[in-house]
Amino acid sequence: SRDEAEARACRFAQETRDAGRVPVLLAGAFGPSQDLAPALAAAGWKLRGHRSIIAAADAYRRAGVALPPVGRFSGALGKDELLLWPPSERGAKGLGQLGPMRVAWVSGWVCDENAGERLPADQFIPYSSHADFAGLLAYVDASGAREVATEHGFAEDFAAALRERDIDAYVLGPPRQISLFGADQ
Repeated sequence: SRDEAEARACRFAQETRDAGRVPVLLAGAFGPSQDLAPALAAAGWKLRGHRSIIAAADAYRRAGVALPPVGRFSGALGKDELLLWPPSERGAKGLGQLGPMRVAWVSGWVCDENAGERLPADQFIPYSSHADFAGLLAYVDASGAREVATEHGFAEDFAAALRERDIDAYVLGPPRQISLFGADQ
């Protein structure tokens, strides 16, 4: 749950600082970083971030979402600062300037049994910013869409559930060549 992810992220940051290390939270630029930011700021953390996270926070603010400030990472962090960083930039040279650090990856992907091989981290905090199956169905219903293309994950199952609701739903995939002579050659 969001509450559990927020609590674990705050606890990770505090334990990391208490151990004399720098806390780094790997979280998606759109969604998880903004979801975590208010709880982290409320716990007394000053937030620094990658430029993509700052740009996403600015977009959220323009859309009317109240978020605490996220300052640009300049290579060093103060005692009460933590770093929000996109997982895709885990290997960035700038992280090496931080000195002793601990890294937590906050994502739905951490539930994968091979998460540690995919992205090394000291702690894995499960959190998905995506809607679940029921939430996606409710979204399509609320949109009034009569045609929906699905992809990724359980795309066929979702398309089938939409077809049961009389919605023209299909899975996006690679194009198929039409056989002109009755059999593939």
